[in-house]
Amino acid sequence: MQAKTTLRNTVLGIGFCLLLASVSPAGEEAPQVHNYKEGQLGWINLGIGASSFGFSQGGSYSQQIWKGILSTRFIHNTEFDFLNIIDETVWDLGLLYGGMVKSKYWIASISTGLSLVGGVQQGKLLYREENWLRTPHYKKDKFQTIGIPIEFQMFITLVKDPKNVSIGFGLYGFRNFNSEEPFGGGLVCVQFGKLW
Repeated sequence: MQAKTTLRNTVLGIGFCLLLASVSPAGEEAPQVHNYKEGQLGWINLGIGASSFGFSQGGSYSQQIWKGILSTRFIHNTEFDFLNIIDETVWDLGLLYGGMVKSKYWIASISTGLSLVGGVQQGKLLYREENWLRTPHYKKDKFQTIGIPIEFQMFITLVKDPKNVSIGFGLYGFRNFNSEEPFGGGLVCVQFGKLW
Protein backbone atom coordinates (compact mmCIF):
# COMPACT_ATOMS: atom_id res chain seq x y z
CA MET A 1 0.00 0.00 0.00
CA GLN A 2 2.83 2.41 0.86
CA ALA A 3 4.59 1.68 -2.45
CA LYS A 4 1.38 2.43 -4.38
CA THR A 5 0.91 5.70 -2.47
CA THR A 6 4.52 6.73 -3.13
CA LEU A 7 4.21 5.97 -6.85
CA ARG A 8 0.92 7.89 -7.07
CA ASN A 9 2.41 10.92 -5.28
CA THR A 10 5.50 10.86 -7.51
CA VAL A 11 3.44 10.77 -10.71
CA LEU A 12 1.09 13.50 -9.46
CA GLY A 13 4.00 15.69 -8.38
CA ILE A 14 5.81 15.41 -11.71
CA GLY A 15 2.57 16.02 -13.61
CA PHE A 16 1.87 19.14 -11.55
CA CYS A 17 5.39 20.46 -12.19
CA LEU A 18 5.02 19.93 -15.93
CA LEU A 19 1.68 21.73 -15.86
CA LEU A 20 3.34 24.71 -14.17
CA ALA A 21 6.22 24.55 -16.62
CA SER A 22 3.85 24.74 -19.59
CA VAL A 23 2.37 28.08 -18.45
CA SER A 24 4.24 31.00 -19.99
CA PRO A 25 4.74 34.25 -18.06
CA ALA A 26 2.91 37.28 -19.45
CA GLY A 27 4.55 38.64 -22.55
CA GLU A 28 6.70 35.57 -23.15
CA GLU A 29 6.25 33.40 -26.20
CA ALA A 30 4.72 29.96 -25.80
CA PRO A 31 7.29 27.24 -25.14
CA GLN A 32 8.24 25.22 -28.16
CA VAL A 33 10.99 22.99 -29.44
CA HIS A 34 9.92 22.64 -33.05
CA ASN A 35 12.04 25.62 -34.18
CA TYR A 36 15.22 23.88 -33.12
CA LYS A 37 17.14 21.75 -35.55
CA GLU A 38 17.70 18.05 -34.84
CA GLY A 39 20.41 17.69 -32.21
CA GLN A 40 20.88 21.43 -31.81
CA LEU A 41 20.39 21.48 -28.03
CA GLY A 42 22.62 19.58 -25.60
CA TRP A 43 23.67 20.19 -22.01
CA ILE A 44 25.33 18.83 -18.87
CA ASN A 45 23.89 19.07 -15.33
CA LEU A 46 26.05 18.73 -12.20
CA GLY A 47 24.66 19.06 -8.69
CA ILE A 48 24.27 18.03 -5.07
CA GLY A 49 21.21 17.46 -2.93
CA ALA A 50 19.35 14.96 -0.81
CA SER A 51 17.17 11.90 -1.26
CA SER A 52 15.06 9.44 0.67
CA PHE A 53 18.31 7.54 1.22
CA GLY A 54 20.59 10.39 2.34
CA PHE A 55 23.09 12.77 0.74
CA SER A 56 23.04 12.78 -3.06
CA GLN A 57 25.29 13.92 -5.86
CA GLY A 58 25.13 13.35 -9.55
CA GLY A 59 25.15 14.54 -13.09
CA SER A 60 23.52 13.98 -16.43
CA TYR A 61 24.02 14.67 -20.10
CA SER A 62 20.98 15.45 -22.26
CA GLN A 63 20.78 15.75 -26.03
CA GLN A 64 17.82 16.86 -28.10
CA ILE A 65 16.63 13.95 -30.23
CA TRP A 66 13.71 14.52 -32.60
CA LYS A 67 11.07 16.32 -30.45
CA GLY A 68 12.36 15.06 -27.09
CA ILE A 69 15.58 14.46 -25.20
CA LEU A 70 17.82 11.46 -24.67
CA SER A 71 19.64 11.54 -21.32
CA THR A 72 22.28 9.55 -19.49
CA ARG A 73 22.60 10.06 -15.75
CA PHE A 74 24.57 8.94 -12.74
CA ILE A 75 23.18 9.44 -9.22
CA HIS A 76 25.06 8.41 -6.06
CA ASN A 77 23.35 8.38 -2.64
CA THR A 78 25.07 7.93 0.71
CA GLU A 79 23.13 7.23 3.90
CA PHE A 80 23.30 9.78 6.72
CA ASP A 81 25.16 7.76 9.36
CA PHE A 82 26.59 9.84 12.18
CA LEU A 83 27.83 6.77 14.05
CA ASN A 84 29.69 5.60 10.91
CA ILE A 85 28.63 2.00 11.53
CA ILE A 86 28.57 1.20 7.83
CA ASP A 87 28.54 3.36 4.73
CA GLU A 88 25.37 2.20 2.98
CA THR A 89 25.13 3.51 -0.57
CA VAL A 90 22.94 3.19 -3.63
CA TRP A 91 23.62 4.48 -7.14
CA ASP A 92 22.12 4.27 -10.57
CA LEU A 93 23.43 4.63 -14.11
CA GLY A 94 20.51 5.24 -16.44
CA LEU A 95 19.51 5.84 -20.05
CA LEU A 96 16.28 7.84 -20.38
CA TYR A 97 14.10 9.36 -23.08
CA GLY A 98 11.31 11.86 -22.69
CA GLY A 99 9.69 15.11 -23.72
CA MET A 100 10.64 18.70 -23.10
CA VAL A 101 9.31 22.22 -23.41
CA LYS A 102 11.55 25.24 -23.92
CA SER A 103 11.12 28.99 -24.03
CA LYS A 104 13.67 31.77 -24.25
CA TYR A 105 14.71 31.55 -20.63
CA TRP A 106 13.91 28.08 -19.31
CA ILE A 107 13.77 24.37 -20.10
CA ALA A 108 11.56 21.71 -18.49
CA SER A 109 11.55 18.00 -19.23
CA ILE A 110 10.45 14.62 -17.91
CA SER A 111 11.98 11.29 -18.92
CA THR A 112 12.07 7.62 -18.03
CA GLY A 113 13.97 4.54 -19.16
CA LEU A 114 16.14 1.77 -17.74
CA SER A 115 19.05 1.82 -15.32
CA LEU A 116 21.65 -0.31 -13.63
CA VAL A 117 21.34 0.05 -9.84
CA GLY A 118 23.98 -0.96 -7.30
CA GLY A 119 25.29 -0.23 -3.86
CA VAL A 120 26.18 -1.51 -0.41
CA GLN A 121 23.67 -2.65 2.21
CA GLN A 122 24.11 -3.45 5.87
CA GLY A 123 24.38 -7.22 6.31
CA LYS A 124 24.34 -9.40 9.39
CA LEU A 125 26.05 -8.42 12.63
CA LEU A 126 29.63 -9.75 12.77
CA TYR A 127 30.75 -8.63 16.23
CA ARG A 128 30.78 -5.80 18.76
CA GLU A 129 33.85 -4.04 20.02
CA GLU A 130 34.79 -4.46 23.67
CA ASN A 131 34.24 -0.84 24.65
CA TRP A 132 31.59 1.09 26.53
CA LEU A 133 29.74 1.87 23.27
CA ARG A 134 29.72 -1.78 22.22
CA THR A 135 30.31 -0.52 18.67
CA PRO A 136 28.77 -2.99 16.20
CA HIS A 137 30.42 -4.19 12.99
CA TYR A 138 28.27 -5.49 10.15
CA LYS A 139 28.92 -7.38 6.96
CA LYS A 140 28.79 -5.23 3.81
CA ASP A 141 26.47 -6.77 1.25
CA LYS A 142 26.98 -5.48 -2.29
CA PHE A 143 24.09 -5.67 -4.75
CA GLN A 144 23.20 -4.90 -8.35
CA THR A 145 19.82 -4.92 -10.07
CA ILE A 146 17.81 -3.29 -12.85
CA GLY A 147 15.65 -0.27 -12.13
CA ILE A 148 13.19 2.09 -13.77
CA PRO A 149 14.50 5.67 -13.45
CA ILE A 150 12.46 8.85 -13.73
CA GLU A 151 13.89 12.34 -14.00
CA PHE A 152 12.41 15.83 -14.02
CA GLN A 153 14.46 18.86 -15.09
CA MET A 154 13.48 22.51 -14.57
CA PHE A 155 16.19 25.06 -15.42
CA ILE A 156 16.43 28.79 -15.95
CA THR A 157 18.96 29.97 -18.53
CA LEU A 158 21.11 32.63 -16.84
CA VAL A 159 23.70 33.30 -19.56
CA LYS A 160 22.40 32.87 -23.09
CA ASP A 161 24.95 32.62 -25.89
CA PRO A 162 23.66 31.26 -29.22
CA LYS A 163 27.19 30.61 -30.55
CA ASN A 164 29.01 29.27 -27.50
CA VAL A 165 28.29 27.69 -24.11
CA SER A 166 25.22 28.93 -22.24
CA ILE A 167 24.80 28.57 -18.47
CA GLY A 168 21.71 27.71 -16.45
CA PHE A 169 20.64 26.94 -12.90
CA GLY A 170 17.81 24.83 -11.58
CA LEU A 171 16.39 21.68 -10.07
CA TYR A 172 16.82 18.05 -11.08
CA GLY A 173 14.32 15.62 -9.57
CA PHE A 174 14.94 11.88 -9.67
CA ARG A 175 13.26 8.60 -8.75
CA ASN A 176 14.25 4.97 -9.17
CA PHE A 177 11.98 1.96 -8.79
CA ASN A 178 13.87 -1.28 -8.20
CA SER A 179 13.63 -4.46 -6.15
CA GLU A 180 16.56 -3.74 -3.79
CA GLU A 181 16.67 -0.09 -2.72
CA PRO A 182 14.09 2.28 -4.30
CA PHE A 183 14.94 5.95 -3.84
CA GLY A 184 13.98 9.45 -4.90
CA GLY A 185 15.16 12.99 -4.30
CA GLY A 186 16.43 16.17 -5.88
CA LEU A 187 19.60 18.02 -6.81
CA VAL A 188 20.37 21.71 -7.10
CA CYS A 189 22.34 21.89 -10.33
CA VAL A 190 24.42 24.07 -12.58
CA GLN A 191 23.67 23.52 -16.26
CA PHE A 192 25.90 24.34 -19.19
CA GLY A 193 25.90 23.56 -22.87
CA LYS A 194 24.07 24.46 -26.07
CA LEU A 195 20.86 25.90 -24.66
CA TRP A 196 19.93 28.24 -27.52
